[in-house]
Amino acid sequence: MLQFSGWVLINQAGTQLFLNIDLVVANLVFGALVAGRYGAVIIFSALLRGMVGTVSGVLEPIVLTLYAQNNFSGLARFCRLSTKFTGLAIALPVGLLCGLAKPLLTVWLGHPSQIYPGWW
Repeated sequence: MLQFSGWVLINQAGTQLFLNIDLVVANLVFGALVAGRYGAVIIFSALLRGMVGTVSGVLEPIVLTLYAQNNFSGLARFCRLSTKFTGLAIALPVGLLCGLAKPLLTVWLGHPSQIYPGWW
């Protein structure tokens, strides 16, 4: 059990490093100011990833049940439908985020000219 938990820890640390290395690179290459600007925007990607993870977690028991019942045709059908559903369900928030990015960031962070004079 102890060896397994050690590998789980290494796996989770690697996953977090893989998913968040872009902010570290932005900080090292471009400096703290650019990394701060990027960090304020990258949170939306993390939130969308969390939403997809939640939907996948809800659908996971059904997949395991179909697999345990050896219902592979039903499993394939359910996986196709759940992939379509997840894609359609995430399309609305992504579209709203892309379409309303400027007003959303202005409300959330304030007008950029107040925070970074000469930037906007």
